[in-house]
Amino acid sequence: MNSHAANKNITYPTGAFVQGASGIVDVLYDINTRGQVENIRFQRDNPLADFEKDIERQMHQWSFERADARRDIPLRLDFRINRSSRQAD
Repeated sequence: MNSHAANKNITYPTGAFVQGASGIVDVLYDINTRGQVENIRFQRDNPLADFEKDIERQMHQWSFERADARRDIPLRLDFRINRSSRQAD
């Protein structure tokens, strides 16, 4: 994860975990002046495209300091099956 989202977690999307799907998801997002995540964009050739809504739902729960307003923040999520954990790296 990038340093901006280092303290934020994305749980392995349930459907992907159950199906044993793994892969890398590249995301760009913005933080608005209220410290909320908005404008989440996924790379188009994402192998886990079916799970974007779950990832997006989780990212919308994040909050940042108001002074952290930024645009085009990259985030790379590496989903690998580890049956003892459901956290994305």
